[in-house]
Amino acid sequence: MTELEHRRRELLPKLVFLAILALWSAWAVSIFFVNEDAFISFRYVQNLVSGRGLVYNPGLHDEGYSNLLWILLLAPFALAGVPPERAAPALGILSGAALLYVVFLLARRLLPERRWLPLAAPGLAASAFSAVHWAGSGLETVFFGLLLTCAAFFHLRERPSRFPWTGLFLGLAALTRAEGFGFILVFAVHYLYCRWRKIPVGSGWRDLVPAVGLAAAQLVFRLAYYGMWWSLPALVKAGGGFNHLKGGLAYL
Repeated sequence: MTELEHRRRELLPKLVFLAILALWSAWAVSIFFVNEDAFISFRYVQNLVSGRGLVYNPGLHDEGYSNLLWILLLAPFALAGVPPERAAPALGILSGAALLYVVFLLARRLLPERRWLPLAAPGLAASAFSAVHWAGSGLETVFFGLLLTCAAFFHLRERPSRFPWTGLFLGLAALTRAEGFGFILVFAVHYLYCRWRKIPVGSGWRDLVPAVGLAAAQLVFRLAYYGMWWSLPALVKAGGGFNHLKGGLAYL
């Protein structure tokens, strides 16, 4: 096989992936909507850029959000004059496109000898209606999925990275959604399992520094700014009763 034929052979699967990406993006744009829950975050964004602080009502320090990083990402757009209800759906759809790309890269790494089979991974991800449904909703759902997928991409390597990318993405995920901290524990357990079975993995103990460090930094900020251990949505939704525990176990 000549070098030109080899390049063409490698190019065709990439072109098919681009077609999948284009179709998914068009689908996401055609059905996008702004969920009413997103306007809670938007109000925090507007108050933050207006100099009133990270509050819902000026003068009252209540943490009524559970997506700090998403709010901070929207703030520069609001400062530039782009309202959150426009910036958030665009960021969500871009996050979905990036997620499909990382899934494709991960599948190609896990199946290096297969030419077409890795396309099944982004194809299946693109066909998941929940992903395209929430991409343009203004919420952080798909962005959170992108961070976890990036963490998995660096974690499922045969050699550790020089930089603790897995821990960084896990820490950012913990800043994006409250359950992100739980995924830090999941990755840690998988790391211990791989060490026990002598399976090479791309993460190390140093990944705990950015992962736990970012989560701890948010906790310190919460205590200093709001005077609470947990955000209000976590307290309201978790409750702590037996029925809440049963519901959580059923969800898990």
